[in-house]
Amino acid sequence: MPAVDSLTLRFGPGPRLGVLQFAAALLGAVAILVSPADLAWKLGAWLTLVFATWRVHAVSFGKSRSGRLELLPDGTVQMNFHDGRQSRAVLRENAWTIQWFSVLALFEPDSGRHYHCVVCASENSPDDYRRLLCHLHMRSPEANLQKAMRW
Repeated sequence: MPAVDSLTLRFGPGPRLGVLQFAAALLGAVAILVSPADLAWKLGAWLTLVFATWRVHAVSFGKSRSGRLELLPDGTVQMNFHDGRQSRAVLRENAWTIQWFSVLALFEPDSGRHYHCVVCASENSPDDYRRLLCHLHMRSPEANLQKAMRW
């Protein structure tokens, strides 16, 4: 795995993801309105949409889901949450990245917990986000296998 200097990034959903969530809920509401279903089905779909939107917002935008993470040269990640908690985790190989945000899969070996951290490009400096993308794309399968065998 190519060594990366200590890289500090903000994680958590940015304001643009909130706008996207609102747009998706609005699109769902319009789809329910124009559907040919009976009123009872539409009401049930509306309630489901409202509950799902509320739940996703509560889980995604809570203070315990944001903070700073520091990617260390040994492949581990130090997470500092906004609520004061700290955690050390291993960066898993199944990160999902696009130009605007990345979802990092992290594993905390001490507790066995899995985390999925959203790192938004808009919430970090362009150079730091670019370095993260390069690090994630440049990891070799051999290094990932060796890291998995250690845990």
